[in-house]
Amino acid sequence: MPLPSVRVGSLLTRLCTQLGFCLPGESVEMLMASPPETTDAFTDAVFVLEGLERPVGGDLRRRVRAIVAEAFRVAEQQAELARHSAELDQARTDDAEK
Repeated sequence: MPLPSVRVGSLLTRLCTQLGFCLPGESVEMLMASPPETTDAFTDAVFVLEGLERPVGGDLRRRVRAIVAEAFRVAEQQAELARHSAELDQARTDDAEK
């Protein structure tokens, strides 16, 4: 599941302030319009858009990936909560109509 654009923006801000990965505006816009759908793909895109080759390993990649993974986890948790809320609302509507 790709990140919502608001999450992409906050993720990129965090990568900039915490790790110095401050992408140019056109790269930010591109990621917000069409974000990669997985943690690894998003992490790779950040390195490529920063003008760096994707490192095979290393501490910097682990740090970037950890921040990206957290953003994906939070987005998934929020989506799950929204689904449950919608199900509860539907159940209440169904009960009220009986």
